[in-house]
Amino acid sequence: MKQSQSILSLAGRACLVAFCASTPAWALSGPTQEPTPEPKETPVVEEKPVQKPPVQKTKEELEKEAIQKKKEAIQREQAKKDAERKAQEKAREEAKKREQSGPGRPPIGKTPPAKPVTKPVTRKPGGPILTPTDKQNSKPQTAEERAKYERMQQAKAKDIQADPGAKLQIEFGTERHDFGRLRQGDKVEHTFVMQSAGTNPLKIRQIKPSCGCTLGSVSVSDGEGNYSEYTFGDPIEPGRDIKVNAAVDTTNKKNKVQVRIQVMSNDPVGTHALTLAAEVQPFLTATPQMINFGDIPMGAERSQVVDIRTSRGEAVALNLDERRLSTLPPGVSHELTPVNPNAEGKSSHWQLRVNVGADAAEGRLSLSFRLNTDIAMPVDPEKEKMAKDKGSHIVPQFFNTTVSGSGRILGTFSVDRTYLSFGLVGPGQVVPRSVRLTCNEEGFSLDNLKVYLRGRQGKNIDDIKDLFETSIKPVPNVNAVDVELRLKGFPENKDQSFNGELVIETGYPSSPEKVVIFSGICRSGVK
Repeated sequence: MKQSQSILSLAGRACLVAFCASTPAWALSGPTQEPTPEPKETPVVEEKPVQKPPVQKTKEELEKEAIQKKKEAIQREQAKKDAERKAQEKAREEAKKREQSGPGRPPIGKTPPAKPVTKPVTRKPGGPILTPTDKQNSKPQTAEERAKYERMQQAKAKDIQADPGAKLQIEFGTERHDFGRLRQGDKVEHTFVMQSAGTNPLKIRQIKPSCGCTLGSVSVSDGEGNYSEYTFGDPIEPGRDIKVNAAVDTTNKKNKVQVRIQVMSNDPVGTHALTLAAEVQPFLTATPQMINFGDIPMGAERSQVVDIRTSRGEAVALNLDERRLSTLPPGVSHELTPVNPNAEGKSSHWQLRVNVGADAAEGRLSLSFRLNTDIAMPVDPEKEKMAKDKGSHIVPQFFNTTVSGSGRILGTFSVDRTYLSFGLVGPGQVVPRSVRLTCNEEGFSLDNLKVYLRGRQGKNIDDIKDLFETSIKPVPNVNAVDVELRLKGFPENKDQSFNGELVIETGYPSSPEKVVIFSGICRSGVK
């Protein structure tokens, strides 16, 4: 009995231990206790900065900020150049110390210089050996190379901005130079002098000459009277002088000549203009330069003489351009003769006689004579060298002059116009047009003229004939009449184009009729 009770007590204790192991602590403490909740993390709210409304700046403040930014950029650029200059000076001083310490000996406290690296060399055909450094620093030699070099330099300097402290000063009256009277073929030069007169360095980004002017060189002083070639975009310190050399070639110029040179810089003004002017006397002069025969009745003859001289009395040979002669109308002839020629047939005075013969055809005359001398125009040596370098040559040009002529050969009858346009008209619109017929033969009467309409190229125009009427009115004190063609008006809602021929019957055997074309358009919406 006692043994069974002990077994039961042991089993009860085992169950109690198992229950306690599986039951949470808060349940064992009693029914009134509740589980303690785990603390929750409080989210952190980021504080956003309070945005203040933007301050509106005035125009003056914005301009001051822009000026300040430009000044700071200029100062940074100047500081960079100063640092480069100091580095170069330091390198020169070290090189000088090495020379003073003796050959092969490095200065005290200095390591021996590294062995120089051999750079590849190049050679132009027939030219000197050039290292890459030489090629980079060498200046262009030919005109083509110089032009390319200038374009590259100007392209680099195009982004230069205006600086309120920069100023390009040109003394009043020196921005224009007049060479006076020159002879065709002369080549003249002039040097303009300017100055950097602001508080900040001046930068020239481009110098652009107009047609007929060549930019020679641009140089800047060092403040001691010495001048060196200027590179576009480089700063020019205040107080330094600038020289711009320009040349004018008058080979292909005559009479009044004026060329301009535009200087563009960081001066707030932007562009300054320089001017070169001259009065160029032609090598060869023709008097008159234009001959006018006026109206010539058919069958009549006319003649005019042109006087040709060299401006400085040189004896020359003259010849007429055959290509111009091939365009002369039938019935026109010419004679070119020297006055008091020398043994070689040359003279400083020539005469050109132009004749209109009786066989000249009816209509307008248009004449052109080109007279060439045997004196060749000067050639620019640089251009000639460029052509030779390219395996070509420059075709020689000779001093010359041109004489033009005009006139009209009148038939028995002439009209002041050969076409009448009615334009755009509307239904019912009345439009008159007229043409004047003149008889150039004295004694012939215009009393028996007849006028009618016909279609062009045989086309039938019976549908519009009744829309027109014609009339003839004599012109006082002249053997001429005005022939009127009047449009009486198209019917309503009529849209069509129209054309035809106005025929004037003269009754003259050799010229029985004169024809004038007419045309127009009718649209119903036009008023």
